[in-house]
Amino acid sequence: MPPRDLRLIFFGDSLVNGACDPEMLGWCGRLARLTAARTPEATYYNLGVRHQTSRELLARFRAELGIRLAGDFEKRAVISIGFNDTVLEDGIPRVPPADSRAALAEMLAAAAEFGCPVLVVSPPTSTEAAQAARIRALAEAQAEICAARGVPFIPGHALTAASPAWLREAAENDGYHPRAAAYAALAEAVFRTPEWTRFTA
Repeated sequence: MPPRDLRLIFFGDSLVNGACDPEMLGWCGRLARLTAARTPEATYYNLGVRHQTSRELLARFRAELGIRLAGDFEKRAVISIGFNDTVLEDGIPRVPPADSRAALAEMLAAAAEFGCPVLVVSPPTSTEAAQAARIRALAEAQAEICAARGVPFIPGHALTAASPAWLREAAENDGYHPRAAAYAALAEAVFRTPEWTRFTA
């Protein structure tokens, strides 16, 4: 039997990219490393871009996915987007909630066209209470979209809201991005979920 060839593609923003992590791994790099210990043939792509919203990710999603899916191998895409959608500019969110929902739905449809299974991780929480509430509302909408399409969903907002390391490190840094310990805690929390186990089995 030939060795397994699994490609893990992570789409998102600076929190996917692992901004402010002195070890340059973020939670996605650590999650890929944990997964590779169980599935050594996994290849990891991090396509997180700082400051991007769901609309901006949608604009590049199909092209970036297509480039990395050329070939005969197992495909998996992880989407974690929306934190920047909820940031206020001139008193309103950068992306209206309806547009955030539509962007995610379009990305899921595009991945389905490619035959690429997707897992969605809702964006981490904010240390600012009002923004945390906006993120929670967006995450609930993302969960509904995923449930309607049979797409696995992991509540990243809830995992980080319950993480003292995440809240402490983000608050001590820029209010948004934590450091290594918090990213590691999120990676381990996602890795332990049954959704991730099934997704990469």
